[in-house]
Amino acid sequence: MNSPSPQTILIIEDEKLYCKLAVNILQGNSRHVAMSAREGLALFERLKPDITFLDIGLPDANGIEVLGVMKRLYPEAFIVILTASRLADDVQRAKHFGAAGYIVKPFTSGKVRAYLDLHHDYMRQLQQLDVQALEAMYRECFDKADSIQLAFDAKEPLGEAEQHNIQKHALLKQWALLYIDEDVDQATRIQHRIAQAGCNIQIATSPADALRAVALSDYQMLFIRQEMKAMRGIALAHELRRCDYNMPIVMVSDDPSLAGDPAHRILQLSGFLLQPLKYNTILHCISDVIAAHIQAESERYIS
Repeated sequence: MNSPSPQTILIIEDEKLYCKLAVNILQGNSRHVAMSAREGLALFERLKPDITFLDIGLPDANGIEVLGVMKRLYPEAFIVILTASRLADDVQRAKHFGAAGYIVKPFTSGKVRAYLDLHHDYMRQLQQLDVQALEAMYRECFDKADSIQLAFDAKEPLGEAEQHNIQKHALLKQWALLYIDEDVDQATRIQHRIAQAGCNIQIATSPADALRAVALSDYQMLFIRQEMKAMRGIALAHELRRCDYNMPIVMVSDDPSLAGDPAHRILQLSGFLLQPLKYNTILHCISDVIAAHIQAESERYIS
């Protein structure tokens, strides 16, 4: 059964969606959220939480390294790793460093509440253990958690929409993006903001640099500024298509009439963004292109 009294719970996760899910599930407890390793460690030291849910892929540190620091600070801490796959090496490393278990995203009420039950049992056993037995107890706890996760995998198959969302989130961080603009300040600002969302984005500040970058690296998506002096964005897109580069291209322009240009169809452009650019608009555009890619891949596989 669940612990009868409210627990202090720390959630260290940079994805706002997952933070919100966890916070909603854990109603009735004292909930604290951190979206970076630095912020999370500060809260961990101050709160000494009953349970810590710790994401592996934080923007400023690897969660496994953070786990090691936490266990040195507070050896009895009950820390649950959040991961995208139970098959990753990180799961075994988490066990080695003393994690109480792991949750394969996405969160569900059942998965999270299972750890509230495990923590209740853990605290009861902890009072009867000496220091030497603590490590063995953690291994036993982790093995129980592994069985719990396998059980959820077996009885909670994800629906098609959920699978697409998970795949979309994964590709959002895996895809290599290139933003092409002669305005260095704007390109740098965009790179910084989009990178904060976990995206792998590079910049090129001239058409020549862009052609070299595309030739040397495998980019999955390009953003091209139309108003460049050395070569208009549409002309650069023509050159890329002539060289058989077929990745999605999104045109960025000051001119709203460009959206109706027949060149969009000829060049198979994936979108058009109007200046001034907004952070969420760019992210929505990337998400839409990834969703279209997933759908196309599904249809290709079926056919």
